[in-house]
Amino acid sequence: MSSPANHIKILICEDDPGILEVVGIALDAAGFSHVGHDSLEGLEGRIVTENPDLVLLDLHLGGASEKMTLERLKFLKERPDSHPRIVLMSAHAKLGEIAKEYNVDCLPKPFGLDELSAAIWRNL
Repeated sequence: MSSPANHIKILICEDDPGILEVVGIALDAAGFSHVGHDSLEGLEGRIVTENPDLVLLDLHLGGASEKMTLERLKFLKERPDSHPRIVLMSAHAKLGEIAKEYNVDCLPKPFGLDELSAAIWRNL
């Protein structure tokens, strides 16, 4: 019998290899399909080609400024052809305020596997 997670694809947008690896291992263990991406460059194309159900998006992805990431986030949310759910990940002190402003969920860093799991299921 297959798990509901088997039919869910998650795009992990994270430039820290350690975090990317741990999140990937956790998603594998939960049975999620996933793919990683480490920069803002090409993110829209990746979302279109991968068609993820959920995007875990680092606020400072690939060394990009917070402003650049938030501009890209706004663009992604306004695209008519793709509306993945998005969870912002960051240690930013105002992460909750930023997430609320952009109408997305957030996952404060550092986070544990329980918090990761809760954020994923809350957004599916």
